[in-house]
Amino acid sequence: MEWRRTLFEWEVGEENNLKQLIDDKTLTQGIGDHWVWKAAEKLIYTVSSSFKRIRMEVEGDLKSLYDSFWSIKALPSMITTAWRVLVDRILTRVNLEKKGVGLESNVYMR
Repeated sequence: MEWRRTLFEWEVGEENNLKQLIDDKTLTQGIGDHWVWKAAEKLIYTVSSSFKRIRMEVEGDLKSLYDSFWSIKALPSMITTAWRVLVDRILTRVNLEKKGVGLESNVYMR
């Protein structure tokens, strides 16, 4: 595969996973191409099926928090940001460095 830029270290593993997924697939002319959402019975994506899928993957102490988290009466952007902090998905300096993004300055704004 060719990419527009050099892949980060963590992306190389993802590329290998993608290659494994598509290696055994065969393209056939005359057959329509369509998306399938395997997390739903009817194989069609819905927000509800996505929510159920994510909920199944949440384990341990986060499970009870997750069950009540999204019913909080606050702006969606605030809830989303809080959730990203809880699951360590916010782009902090440490998380950026893990992804190979170098920051040139150690000066912080106050």
